[in-house]
Amino acid sequence: MTTVRRASRFQWKVQHVTPSSSRRQLDRRGIGTELGDDAGFAHTKLMVVLISLAVVITAIGVASALPGSLPRRLVHDIQNEQCRKGPDNDETVALGDSLTRMNSDPAWDFLGTESWFAIDACNGRIPYGYNAGVFENTTAQMLQRFQVDVAAHHPKLVIVLGGTNDILQHIPAAATITHLRALIRASQAAGAKVAMGTIPPIDSKQFRSKVDPLNRNIAALAAATHSMLIDFHAAVADGDQYRAGWSSDGIHPTLEAADAMAKAAVAVVNTRH
Repeated sequence: MTTVRRASRFQWKVQHVTPSSSRRQLDRRGIGTELGDDAGFAHTKLMVVLISLAVVITAIGVASALPGSLPRRLVHDIQNEQCRKGPDNDETVALGDSLTRMNSDPAWDFLGTESWFAIDACNGRIPYGYNAGVFENTTAQMLQRFQVDVAAHHPKLVIVLGGTNDILQHIPAAATITHLRALIRASQAAGAKVAMGTIPPIDSKQFRSKVDPLNRNIAALAAATHSMLIDFHAAVADGDQYRAGWSSDGIHPTLEAADAMAKAAVAVVNTRH
């Protein structure tokens, strides 16, 4: 009888302990599951936030590339304030394409240091007004946005560097000169002096031979309209190509080449302006 009672008590104890242990194990598992669910939910929320942010950034980037758009105007204003020198009535506006813009517009439009104009402006060599360079612009597109990107700033000096994309897009040189002449007239009508720039080399054999004839026409146009002439081509060229190591793609200048262009601009502008 005693043995049976002991066995019975033992069995009862085992039965008593085992369910309690099981409940604790289940409780632990339940807590772990809840924590896992919370972590998964937090991760999902984070991914949604990051994707939404990426969409917004992309949308702003696209909108900022559209001429005249509000985002473009806002980021340009932020960018241009960084190296502003002097009052609003004594500004220099540089009108051009990516050769003038360079890394001033990587996506957010902040002023970079590899633009010949930024080098001059940030070092105080030229009274800074506005960098009106836009990637891939032809001279026709520069003319279309003249009132917004140039005249609205009431500059005393406009530096025009255009024609590279005209060549790359097979636009006849006569049309390029017509557009440049119209830009000169519009600038002078706005009360600004004008400095025309020769375009740097295009190393590709397909386009190389078209650069020199266009530059000769630009030089003749500058003389005929009593405009200053900045020989950017001579500043960076070795013959009909960029100097060795002065362009990574045969079109755009490196920092060293941009600095040479900046010095060429200062030498002309500060002498005659």
